[in-house]
Amino acid sequence: MAAALGPTWAARTGVGIAVVAAVLACVFAWRELFTAERTHAQTMLVTSQRHGAQLRNEREHNAGVVDTLSGRVREVTAVVDGQRVTIAALRHEVFALEGDRTTLRGQLQQRDKVISWLRSTVRSQDAEITTLRSRLQAEEDERVAAEVHQLPRRVRAEFAAVEQADVTELPTFASVLPNYEEDRRLA
Repeated sequence: MAAALGPTWAARTGVGIAVVAAVLACVFAWRELFTAERTHAQTMLVTSQRHGAQLRNEREHNAGVVDTLSGRVREVTAVVDGQRVTIAALRHEVFALEGDRTTLRGQLQQRDKVISWLRSTVRSQDAEITTLRSRLQAEEDERVAAEVHQLPRRVRAEFAAVEQADVTELPTFASVLPNYEEDRRLA
């Protein structure tokens, strides 16, 4: 206002003050801009360093996890390999046992055939023995009925000893002829 209403020197002084104010405003603005850029650069540097540290920590953690998982995978692989060996051994054993089972089945079938044959043989021989016993009993009955002889005293004593003795220790008898003396006396 002073420049518009007042003398020219006041207008020139007002323009000088305006130029000085503009220069000062530009200097302060440039300084503020430089300070803001510097602060922003420092903030970005700190943020970048913090982010780098976080990434480094995360990589270290991930590397530890990967190492742990790799160790577990190696352990599981070792267990799996051991189990594969065990499975292969068991398969081999099963194959051998299958062969043994087949052999035993053949032997059982053969044994069953032999047992069946023996049973039929025993049945036929039992029938024969029964027939022979009945014949022998009939013959013995006929012979006993036909002639009754008395045993000598010595043989009777031996028979009495045999009846008292253990069956496993039977004494052998001397061949004794029947005693026909009494029959001769009567004749």
